[in-house]
Amino acid sequence: MEISSKVLAEQGYGLMETIVYYENRPHPFSELWVNASEKVALIIDHGICEQPVCGATWSYQGYVRKQNEISEGYRWLRYEAKDMGSLRDDLEGLQAINQFQRVERRVDPRKSHPQIIGRVTYRVQLAESRKEMLQGNWVRFIVSL
Repeated sequence: MEISSKVLAEQGYGLMETIVYYENRPHPFSELWVNASEKVALIIDHGICEQPVCGATWSYQGYVRKQNEISEGYRWLRYEAKDMGSLRDDLEGLQAINQFQRVERRVDPRKSHPQIIGRVTYRVQLAESRKEMLQGNWVRFIVSL
């Protein structure tokens, strides 16, 4: 289910930035939608699993660094654009949490890079990250090799 920009705007979100991962290619990219009054950011990935692994891979460290920058000022939820069915429930759950704690999680690019793990596994990974946020953990990732 794809959520339209109109629906996000109705819920108080505005497009803050489009994040590109290659200088010379339009895909993959992520949209950063922010609700400033709620201090919530939605990161919506487009085409992030569709680049072939045999080609050039985009920087996973850059991906994590950008997500960590966002987490400094916002609680965040990340989605793959074609898998946003839980968005409304997630936002309701996020509003119900009164206290958050900052936590760090180590991630290995060889086990987490969307180009390598594929769409199905990436969606599972994103769902786990959202679940942790909905448990009150404000996650910052550390890339380990």
